[in-house]
Amino acid sequence: MRTMPALALGLSLLLGGCSSLTLGYNQLPRLLGWWIDGYFDLDRAQRAQLDEGLLALQRWHRREELPRWQALLTQAEAALSGGVRETELLTLEAQFNASLRRTLEHAAPLAGPWLASLRPAQWERLRARRAERLAEWRDEESERSAAERRDRLGDSLARWLGRLDRELRAELPTPPAPDAALWAEREARQRLAEQGLRAWAAGEHEAGQPLLMQAMARDAAQLGPATLAQRRWTFSMLPRLLAHASDAQWARTRERWADWRQDLAELQAER
Repeated sequence: MRTMPALALGLSLLLGGCSSLTLGYNQLPRLLGWWIDGYFDLDRAQRAQLDEGLLALQRWHRREELPRWQALLTQAEAALSGGVRETELLTLEAQFNASLRRTLEHAAPLAGPWLASLRPAQWERLRARRAERLAEWRDEESERSAAERRDRLGDSLARWLGRLDRELRAELPTPPAPDAALWAEREARQRLAEQGLRAWAAGEHEAGQPLLMQAMARDAAQLGPATLAQRRWTFSMLPRLLAHASDAQWARTRERWADWRQDLAELQAER
């Protein structure tokens, strides 16, 4: 479960989930406030503190991180233009992780007031909601066929690369099915997320950050075996798959990323 750090995560997902970033970015504090409220059932004062913190974090992110994102997109396009290597993907991931760490550092003191005011019943609600969501994810993934997993992979890649050619879709591998070990590791990360949030609630900001990074599966050195295997599969699969991308496919990708860079420039100008 990802609460206050969800702004950082949500911002990253916008790059892969929207044809235009502007509307999603501007509405994100409100949407995340509703989402977080659903986990804790905040009272009016807590929700006001949360909303204030999310808006302040967004203002900081617009000023400090959007320029870095523009540079990261440019670097990603350069890396992909000559064929994709796993080392380049790892370099891009490291830069994204650095952005996420900076965002968490800035988020910690902003999250402190409402986290510190949480009552025991609200922490219990968090546990109940995260268990419910984990069970839903486990049931959904268990019921997906191999073909459905391939289709989901294609849809995910299309958000980044633009509409996939039929030939590229035909090359899609079948992602491995989640197993009990992966579910157990996700549950363990959820417990780490709560520990990180409790550290923030106690004013122990530096102690909370590594726990939350690990909870978001961003620290490769601390991943469990099943999650690490999933990550390795992805990083080895992408270069092989993208070697089959046509010139037309790369043209659509460059067009999509150019639109994102324009959106980021406009968002930065709005400050």
